[in-house]
Amino acid sequence: MDVKVLIITGDGVNCEHETARAFNMAGANADIVHINQLVDQPNILESYQILALPGGFSFGDELGSGKIFSLKLKEYIGQKLKEFVAKGGPIIGICNGFQVLTKLGVFGDFGLAQNSHGKFIDKWVQLEVEEGHCIWLKGISSMKLPIRHGEGRFVINENSDWNLDKLKTKQRKVLTYKENPNGSVGDIAGICDETGLVFGLMPHPEAAIKEILYPGSVVEGSLGLSIFKNAVDYCRTQEV
Repeated sequence: MDVKVLIITGDGVNCEHETARAFNMAGANADIVHINQLVDQPNILESYQILALPGGFSFGDELGSGKIFSLKLKEYIGQKLKEFVAKGGPIIGICNGFQVLTKLGVFGDFGLAQNSHGKFIDKWVQLEVEEGHCIWLKGISSMKLPIRHGEGRFVINENSDWNLDKLKTKQRKVLTYKENPNGSVGDIAGICDETGLVFGLMPHPEAAIKEILYPGSVVEGSLGLSIFKNAVDYCRTQEV
């Protein structure tokens, strides 16, 4: 089965080519499409099995990271996104893409705030995968990936009926930092939705698809490429 991936780019997005390369290495065929083209032709989404929102600084982080990008998506292809998930299509949001999905309300009463120390982070971090139904993390127990963000602290919104125990019980808390770099509640680096198909994470797996990209070329845990392979394999198995 030929698995097609739609990678949405736009003003300020800067990781689309790395993300496309990761999916292509995983055996898929990735296309990079500007958000303005989707606005004009929202039915484009129906031709793809996987959707990816890559990292960057969309629209210069005006009004907050991912805010304008999310408003544009919601206004013009919000219904198409819901239909995409309903048909079983996996979605990944990486860094700025995670911020976009969060502001779209895909994950519920959660947000991403400024790092607790108020500084931009650019470093490699060790991550642990928690038990869950996230199709993107199947067979992965740990990995080392780079992070680069100033607004990546995971928070639970005030007055929410969610807490860490409920996140864990519902298998939504799926990726955690071994050593918390930004003050995220519960050391959370990534979560998924209730279907296990929509995955948002602050680390960059597309920047860790080969051994040579790792510090000293030493891989600790699974390659970042494993995340992309899992989604491609899922689509082939389920014939999404």
